[in-house]
Amino acid sequence: MDHQVEDQCYHYWIWKHLMYRPYQDSIRPVVGFGSGRAMLSHFTIMVKKISQLFVAGPPVVKYATHEDLNKEQLGGVDIHGENGSVDYIVNTEQEAFQIAAKFLSYLPSNANSSNPTKVGPYDIDTESLELLDGLIPIERREIYDPYILINGVVDRDTFLEIGNSYGNSMIVGLSRIKGCTVAIIAQNPAYFGGSLTAKGSEKLTRFLKLTETFQIPIVSFVDMPGFAVGSIAEQQGTIKYGGEAIIQLYQSTVPWASIIVRRCFGVAGGALVRVFELDKVHFRCGWPSGDWGSLPIEVGLISMVDGGTIVDDQYFPTMLILRCTLLILIQLLLLMQLMPFTILKGLMLFLLLLLLW
Repeated sequence: MDHQVEDQCYHYWIWKHLMYRPYQDSIRPVVGFGSGRAMLSHFTIMVKKISQLFVAGPPVVKYATHEDLNKEQLGGVDIHGENGSVDYIVNTEQEAFQIAAKFLSYLPSNANSSNPTKVGPYDIDTESLELLDGLIPIERREIYDPYILINGVVDRDTFLEIGNSYGNSMIVGLSRIKGCTVAIIAQNPAYFGGSLTAKGSEKLTRFLKLTETFQIPIVSFVDMPGFAVGSIAEQQGTIKYGGEAIIQLYQSTVPWASIIVRRCFGVAGGALVRVFELDKVHFRCGWPSGDWGSLPIEVGLISMVDGGTIVDDQYFPTMLILRCTLLILIQLLLLMQLMPFTILKGLMLFLLLLLLW
């Protein structure tokens, strides 16, 4: 067998295994095809001060680009943790083995098998559970700790976050609920208000592919204000990577449970609750603090009042009054649909026109 055929067979072997079996890499310094294989894995771990990853090593880079770099500067954990090439960073090799074992414990031996289930009794994080009541602020601009929310719902100490060193506005990971493997998706309002950024979109897309390969049901805690906006978001290609994430969301065939925790606005919010996928297995419910729609009402009101320029809070009382008025209008419209045309309906129509005026 010549080298070309041998390489093709090796590439096919890797593709075949990645399609059907859990594959993770805990790496020391790797270069060339070894680095490519690590990136094709379902889960990649790097150890601080031990692991490095690059297409070509420092001597080749120095010859090609005249950059004089050591291994850490070229492809250490600071580089690949931030750009999303690795899923988990640890301090020791022993910790790497523990995380690898935990990751594999959530997955079947191959994609055609059922996910493993842990037999009870199931331990609940009672401390986080007690904090759930009143955890979510009503004011959209206030933050909270989403990890308390996650740990209060899943079995104790089972949440394994994936990709926690990049795309921090999006939280993804594997866990268990009553012993059953589930995939967790949530937003972190401490980073970019929890909006869907370019890096967050990349993380979400990669994670959804993992859940699809091994048919892991998804529990999604939705607090999504929409896509990240601004010049930096545009430069990073947020809408491009966000669009790819949305495509992956709607191509998902696994069961979903969406809990609207607070905000659910815009295209990104609608995609996270898969609003058009009514024919698939999908459970939706609203937390008492849930608030959803195409756009927050006050944002549209600011645009109308000040010609699209966001100003200070002097318009907040006006926005509050207008929001209440709009809610009254909606209720009147719903009532009018249920009533025959009578004098009362005529009076309600007059009141509606008066409010609009």
